[in-house]
Amino acid sequence: MANPDPRIETLEREIATLVEQRQTLRATGGEARELERNRCEIVARQHEAVRDADLDLRAAARVRDRLATPLFDAQHARQAESVANT
Repeated sequence: MANPDPRIETLEREIATLVEQRQTLRATGGEARELERNRCEIVARQHEAVRDADLDLRAAARVRDRLATPLFDAQHARQAESVANT
C-alpha cells in the first residue's frame, strides 16, 4: 500500500480541528458570523483534500499508463515475432 500523502493528512487534521471548533461554537452559543466563517473554512479544506486526492489519482494513472505501455508493446512485439516465425 502506498504511503499516505502528507498534504491530505494535514488537511484531515485541520478539518478535525475546525469541526471541534464548530462544536464548541455551537455548544457555547457562538455568533452566526463565527459559525459561518468556520463552515466556510471546513468546506475550503474539504475541497482542497478532494482536489489533492484527485490529483494524486490522476498522477498515479499516468504513471501506470507509462509503465504499462512499454510492457504491452514488448509483449505485442514478441507475439508478432512468434507468429512470423511459424
